Amino acid sequence: TEYPPRGPRIDLATVLNATQTISEEIVLSDLLKEVMRIAIQNAGAQKGFLILQWNDGLFIEAEGSTGKEDVKVLQSIPVESSHDLSAGIVNYVKRTRETVVLQNASEEGLFISDPYVLRNRPKSVLCIPILKQMKLTGVLYLENDLLSDAFTWDRIEVLSMLASQAAISLENAKLYEDAGQRVYQLQKAETKIRDSLKEKEVLLREIHHRVKNNMQIISSLLKLQSTQTNDSRDIEMLKESQNRIKSMSLIHEKLYESKDMAHINFRDYVGDLTRGIFRSYGAAAGRAELKIEAEDIWLGIDTAIPCGLIITELVSNSLKYAFPSTKPADRPTDRPSTMPNELAGKHEPAGKKGEVKVAIHKTDGDEIELIVSDNGIGLPEGLDFRNTGTLGLRLVTTLSEDQLSGKIEIRRTGGTEFRVNFREIKYQDRV
Repeated sequence: TEYPPRGPRIDLATVLNATQTISEEIVLSDLLKEVMRIAIQNAGAQKGFLILQWNDGLFIEAEGSTGKEDVKVLQSIPVESSHDLSAGIVNYVKRTRETVVLQNASEEGLFISDPYVLRNRPKSVLCIPILKQMKLTGVLYLENDLLSDAFTWDRIEVLSMLASQAAISLENAKLYEDAGQRVYQLQKAETKIRDSLKEKEVLLREIHHRVKNNMQIISSLLKLQSTQTNDSRDIEMLKESQNRIKSMSLIHEKLYESKDMAHINFRDYVGDLTRGIFRSYGAAAGRAELKIEAEDIWLGIDTAIPCGLIITELVSNSLKYAFPSTKPADRPTDRPSTMPNELAGKHEPAGKKGEVKVAIHKTDGDEIELIVSDNGIGLPEGLDFRNTGTLGLRLVTTLSEDQLSGKIEIRRTGGTEFRVNFREIKYQDRV
């Protein structure tokens, strides 16, 4: 290190403006440009390099010269790989944390044998460590190949002050860039997750669509099969199977149409399901009116399917047995095999208009209560619906107690009322 000569006094306002400019910049690429531009402008250098410490290595991150307006930034060129500066001088500054000033580098000083100095014979070289709390942040390397004594004491003082501010600003800019990178990575990960979810949603929607279509095909085959027999019991059983399949098919149709893809609005589903059941029973449905009292409840497929089947069985039973016709022509000659023996021979009073009611709501205990009732002829007091010979009531009991892990009870006041209390089946309950 040589003692530089005194030069003309540097305007203090210029120094303050330069320092403020550096302190206000937080974007790393813009900060590198400003530091490089201000350093060359205030030092009297022909060219300059701003070198940053990344992990254990030194990398050229900014390069500028008096003959070029643009400053090249963020190239991350290892110092050892560059032929445009003295790696020996830079490494010396890194090791000693001292400023190196060479007023005639090729003729005197510690680095006259440096390979770069021997090859390029620079005149003036200035290399300043950029330190923050004695921790090396980077190195400012400046060179003038035309003039000796280019870097005066006053210029070095200014550059040292700028280097101190640059150390603070560079650390802030690095933190800002790291934060930006983390945000970018998070956004990238979020986009990837969204794309993945979108693909899965499309796939799941397609699955629901295909399941619904396949169930509709099965339902159509059962309907076609029913036209090939005259046995009323077979026809009735095929119709019941059709309605069960339709109740499940409708679930998948609702899921296919739903934005949620995992839950359906059960209120809408109950309306469509029960109206479809009424249509399937034709004349029998004409003897009763449908009433729905359903809250806006969203259920997953594992809860919705057993609930739909329970409603299908109970509404079908009401239409078949609760309001028997007083006209002999309307009564089947063969009693369906699903009709309880205890109901045979019971008839609805003449002129009485029936009502089938389906209600679903949440209770105070976060349970869901499903009620299916009618004001028909009712069930005999002695009937044990858990041990009846009909498939429908056995299915209702199994779905309520086993599938939904709920409780089922029957009330016989003014007709028949089934109440099923349960909690929605969560995913963790299934695995």
